[in-house]
Amino acid sequence: MARNGFEPIFFQGHASKDASPYVRLSLESKLTLELSPDHYLRLVNPHGELETHVLAKDAAVGMRLAVSAEAEAEAEVKTATVLQVERTVLAGAYNPYTTSGTIIVNGIEVSCHSSWFLEGVTSAAATPLLYQQLLAPLRALYAVAPRLVKSFCAKFDGDNRPMSELGLRQIVGSIFTSVSA
Repeated sequence: MARNGFEPIFFQGHASKDASPYVRLSLESKLTLELSPDHYLRLVNPHGELETHVLAKDAAVGMRLAVSAEAEAEAEVKTATVLQVERTVLAGAYNPYTTSGTIIVNGIEVSCHSSWFLEGVTSAAATPLLYQQLLAPLRALYAVAPRLVKSFCAKFDGDNRPMSELGLRQIVGSIFTSVSA
């Protein structure tokens, strides 16, 4: 689910049942968010408007996140302040991509994007926006040929590595075999 309601998940960055490190954020609204340290958080102002992005591993007490209207049972987006940041290990690691680039997790708006290859090259504030633009061709392809994109993703089923750990040759090769199938 995203801010504008349900939208398709067009791509999986990774899907693994293995134990993985997580950052657990406890918010003033009694909501809890658990996400990978390399996943981007959308920091907002008191009105719920996006201000910047940070990696979850850099989350700190006092940061403000957007809470979905459904979580608060109200028509407008509210915000909640981070009260506690913990490190933990949990089973499973999943990275679904929606067309908008945002997703609601436990009632909290987060970015679909996680670290890939632009970290250290651009600021954390700009990186998820750039990743969103870089994935525009894949979203466009999904809009006209969803089976092709699903076929590409299926080639990595059972591979517990995130796409960021796959070589460019392997990814491009899978695209070509998906197109020719």
